[in-house]
Amino acid sequence: MLIFVIQTFWLFFDELAGKGLDIFIISKFLIYYLPKLFPLILPLSILLASLMTFGSLAENYEFAAIKSSGISLIRCMAPLLIFHVFLGIGCFYFANNVIPYAEVKSFNLRRNLAKLKPAIAIREGVFNDLGRMNIRVNRKHGEDDRLLEDVIIHEKTSDNKNRIVIKASNGELRSETTDANLQLVLFDGNRYEEVLSNKPLEKVRYHHTKAHFKEYIMNIDLSEFNNVDLNREKYTSTFRMQKTHQLEESIDSLEKEYDEKKNIFSENFLKKSLFTKITYLDKESFEVDSVLNLNVLNFVKDDVKWRKLRSVEDFVGAEASVNFGYNLLARGGSYVVVGLFGGQLTLPLPMQALTEKKLIGSYVGPLGDMEELMELVVAGKIDPVDVETRDVSEANRTLEEMKEEKTGLVTIGHQLL
Repeated sequence: MLIFVIQTFWLFFDELAGKGLDIFIISKFLIYYLPKLFPLILPLSILLASLMTFGSLAENYEFAAIKSSGISLIRCMAPLLIFHVFLGIGCFYFANNVIPYAEVKSFNLRRNLAKLKPAIAIREGVFNDLGRMNIRVNRKHGEDDRLLEDVIIHEKTSDNKNRIVIKASNGELRSETTDANLQLVLFDGNRYEEVLSNKPLEKVRYHHTKAHFKEYIMNIDLSEFNNVDLNREKYTSTFRMQKTHQLEESIDSLEKEYDEKKNIFSENFLKKSLFTKITYLDKESFEVDSVLNLNVLNFVKDDVKWRKLRSVEDFVGAEASVNFGYNLLARGGSYVVVGLFGGQLTLPLPMQALTEKKLIGSYVGPLGDMEELMELVVAGKIDPVDVETRDVSEANRTLEEMKEEKTGLVTIGHQLL
């Protein structure tokens, strides 16, 4: 036990040292932490005691005497087995009641101790925290190091911003740093303060004031410094603080919350990536000059069947057509952009990985390739492709027939005869 207590003390030494804690607080912390050591100490203690006891019995031939008197080994060890059964029950009660209570006390005390700042000690060459200000002293001398040289102070204003800077050649401490009020007298220095204006146009000018002083007396209130309630218990619901039935309730609540979040994520994922209802446009809303720019895209917006295309060939290559057509692809579909055009396409990488879509570019070849292709067509080596031409006024009907798979390739243009 003593070894584990010393180990605990050295483990938390950095959190306890230098904060002006009395022996009562340190003892309370160790007492609260001791119950958590029992699951480690008790099995080792029982094992060691058992080895020493039965080793002594064997060494002194006590087992031989017991057997010679007609007592079996099982009968001899029965009291020990009964003791271990009751000890196991007691350990369960201890672990289910005492350890969670001690965890609440030790965890909150440790958190409260962490809020304590080190005891005030103004050191040379570094900035020292004094509540709402930081002070730096280049050199200390005189009786009890009360005289200061080259003093710099950064002070926070009511909005918790560092807007005041004080620089002085010399200074003197008129009271102890352990008092409730610390009186600091500065000599031959300047006080700089940034003036915060309520007018937006004045804020960009960064107004400030500068005041020179021969002697400046500062009364620093230290009553709120390290004013921490060590008995406050803010944290009471971590898993180490809960009993068995509380853990069961927490597990049930977490499972329900996890299932709810999983369902919400699934619904949002499907809404954004796969299935929503079609939005139809009235025939009166079509205008000849804007069919290809607006109405055609809106007509097939968010339809389930349009969202199941295995491949799309885009001969327009504009940002609007690519963004629209790419969203029509089914999982694993291919999108082919034909030609050399401009614009940009922004894709969310997680959705790209989940949907497994492919984006392919096909650049228009040289004139020689076209001549070879035409020769193959004339020679009858390439089957002709049936393409129907329709006027732009039939765009709605064409898209409906394509959705119902009643038509093949169709070209739509203006004033077709």
